[in-house]
Amino acid sequence: LASAAIVLVVVSRVHPNFDFNYLPTVIVENNRAYTASGGADHAIGFAELEPDWVSLARHAPWAAFSGMFRPLPGESFNFLSLLFSLENGVVLLLTLWSLSRWGKTRQVNSWMIAVLLYTVVLALLLALSTPNFGSLARYKTGFMPFFVYLILFNHPVAQALQRRLKFL
Repeated sequence: LASAAIVLVVVSRVHPNFDFNYLPTVIVENNRAYTASGGADHAIGFAELEPDWVSLARHAPWAAFSGMFRPLPGESFNFLSLLFSLENGVVLLLTLWSLSRWGKTRQVNSWMIAVLLYTVVLALLLALSTPNFGSLARYKTGFMPFFVYLILFNHPVAQALQRRLKFL
């Protein structure tokens, strides 16, 4: 925890945009610029998003969910977004399945917590600063493989595939 705090202090000094006091302003300015350029119809809506930590915290649950699972089926506007929405629907269903099984297994270790924290923080920050679905679909590549690995960990289908494909 102390090393994470040191890293945060050092990073905040590297570039003015990473300054802890200025970061909410940068996030909201990026949000408004992306929304204006990409069209509000194809973006995550954040009503009354303000450049302060309280506003970002208030919008954090919606941002995390949207960053990880949207656009959902029904929010598509062309063929490519339909493919993304189907993928997101599958990931959402797998996540719900994984959560339902977690109650039975209660298996958690430090790498799972680290992957989950990385995934949620990245999804949250990307959704708040880059609300356009097209951009977000591309930026998800930074965390989605880790998240899918996490939700498929000990999944019966994944285990069956692993037995059949010996090289995995």
